[in-house]
Amino acid sequence: MKKFVIICISIFLLLSSFTLGFFIKKHIDDKKISNWNVERKYLKDKINHLTESNYKLSKSVNHMKTEFDKKWLELTDDIYLDKKIHN
Repeated sequence: MKKFVIICISIFLLLSSFTLGFFIKKHIDDKKISNWNVERKYLKDKINHLTESNYKLSKSVNHMKTEFDKKWLELTDDIYLDKKIHN
C-alpha cells in the first residue's frame, strides 16, 4: 500500500510539473507574440510616417519645379535665362 501511495504521489507530481511547464511555456509564447505585435505596430507607424513625409516632399519638389519653370528659360543643360528680366 505504501508503494502505491508513493507511486500515485509521484505520478501526480509528474503531471503537475508537466502542466506547470505547459502554462509557463504558453505564457512566454504569449509574451513573444505580444512583443512582436508591438514591434509590428511600431514599424507600421514608421512606414506610414515615411510615406506621409515622402508625399509632402514630392509635393514640395513638384511645386518648386513648376515655379522654376515659370521663372527660368533653359537654353542648355547648364545655362538658364531669367524670364522676368527678359520679358
